[in-house]
Amino acid sequence: MNNSKGLETKAFFELGIAFGQFSTIPDTNNYEVTRRIALSLKLELPEYNDLKNQLWWEFVPPAKWFAGSNGESFKNCYEIGQLSYLRFILALPPNPNTQTERIDETVRQLVYLLKVEAI
Repeated sequence: MNNSKGLETKAFFELGIAFGQFSTIPDTNNYEVTRRIALSLKLELPEYNDLKNQLWWEFVPPAKWFAGSNGESFKNCYEIGQLSYLRFILALPPNPNTQTERIDETVRQLVYLLKVEAI
């Protein structure tokens, strides 16, 4: 893998984590972190007011975010970032909403995507 693709892959992973964090705590600081990562990838992120009440699973990134020869891989890395953040949040005690089956499904999806990306 060339260094440019590696940096983009890392940025898509970080974008997934940042968007998950913003979705969990939709303040302007988390939005700015997410926006900076999106801008580094030359992606347009909707405005803060359009996103602040939207959960990560409701937000569907535009297909053009993942266009190009590495598109599916970039999308997978974005999702790996989101799922990693979700797994972290679900594991934090005390969390009365933690559901074992949700954690298990998150882990299954993470394992699948990590295998697809050979990580």
